[in-house]
Amino acid sequence: MKNIFKKSDLPLIDKAVHSKDAYRDQVDLYYKIRVEDGFVRHIATEVMLLERAAVMGDGYAVWELAQHYYYDESVRCIPIALSWWKRAILMGNTAACDRYREHREYILSMINSYSEGMSDYADLELRLAMLAEIYLFELGTVDWKRIADSERLDRVRRLADACVPLLGVKFTGIEAISNLTFAEPGGKPYIVHALAYPDHHIALCREMMADAERLVAVIFHELGHFVCFRAMGDSAYAEKWGLTPERIASWHRGDMGYEVKTSEEDPDTLSYGVYTHWAILFAEKK
Repeated sequence: MKNIFKKSDLPLIDKAVHSKDAYRDQVDLYYKIRVEDGFVRHIATEVMLLERAAVMGDGYAVWELAQHYYYDESVRCIPIALSWWKRAILMGNTAACDRYREHREYILSMINSYSEGMSDYADLELRLAMLAEIYLFELGTVDWKRIADSERLDRVRRLADACVPLLGVKFTGIEAISNLTFAEPGGKPYIVHALAYPDHHIALCREMMADAERLVAVIFHELGHFVCFRAMGDSAYAEKWGLTPERIASWHRGDMGYEVKTSEEDPDTLSYGVYTHWAILFAEKK
C-alpha cells in the first residue's frame, strides 16, 4: 500500500468523528489526509472536516475552506469562497487580507462571470450581492462604522457604476441629502431613506447610510425603479424581467400588490432578493 495507516491515529479519528467540540482534532485529521500521512486524499472528507471545525470557530479551518473553494472549485463556488474568506478576514487572518488585496481585480472578473445556471435572473442576483460586498465592505477589510460619509458615498457610487451595466439601465449619479423628505401631492413631507428620480439619479438619506445592511437593500430598491422606468418603454426588456403589459399598467393605476403598491413591490423584489443572498453570505452575526 502506498500510504501506510498507523493504528496510533485511531483515537484521533474517534475524537474528530464523534466529539461535538473536537475542532482541533478535526483540523489535525484533515491535515493528515491532506498531506497523505497514512491516508489517501479525498476532497469530500477533507471539506467535511474543515466545515465542522470552521463552524466551531477554528480560524485555520475557515481560511483553508476559503482557499479550497477559491482555488480548487469552479467559478460557481466563488460565493462560497468569498463568504469563508470574509470570515477569515474578520477573525484577523492577515494572510486572508493580503491575498484579497492581491486578487481583488481577478475576484471581480470571476463575479462578473458567475453563473449557477438556474436562470439569468438568479445569476444576476448573486452577482449584485457579491459586488455589493466588494465595493462597499471589501470582504470585511473596511469598517463601515468608522469611515466618513464621504467615503461611504464614494463606495456607493462605485457600486452603482458597476451594477448598472448588468441591469441595463440609465444612471446619472447619486447624492446624499441630510433628512431627505418626500411628499405625496397635497400631503405632508416625511423622511425617506432614498428616492429615485425620472432623470435617473438617486438621492440617499445621509443619516441612513451608516446602517450598512439597510443601505444594501435601499440601493438596489432604487436601482430597481430604474429597471421599471426602462420596462415602461421597452417591451423586450420588460419581458426579460417577467414584467407583463398588465403588470406595468398596474403601476400607473396604483394597484396594491401583496403588501405594498405594485410600483414599489417590483423594486422590492430585486432589492430584497439581492439583500437576502448578500446577508446569507456576508452579514456579520449580531
